[in-house]
Amino acid sequence: MIMKRLDIASYFELGVYREDVIRGKPDPEVFLKAAGLVNVAPPDCAVIEDAERGFTAGKAAGMFVIGRKAGHNKAQDFSKADRIITDMRDILSIIQAL
Repeated sequence: MIMKRLDIASYFELGVYREDVIRGKPDPEVFLKAAGLVNVAPPDCAVIEDAERGFTAGKAAGMFVIGRKAGHNKAQDFSKADRIITDMRDILSIIQAL
């Protein structure tokens, strides 16, 4: 729904949505399912999240977690994130360095 509203669905070949999993975050099922769809081992995946439940799920999946801090979530606990960014443009340089 959000991807359609933002008109960004065409930029993604695959997606895992709430209705595709039994357990939601902080369970890692959504991230493990996504890794399986693209046939990439979890340690070779990066999760970009803005909420504690997502950080927890990403770490439980065995993935590298990038936490995005912004005005709406600055009170969240970012301690489970491997890296914290405030600018989405920083993602590429972090991933390239991995």
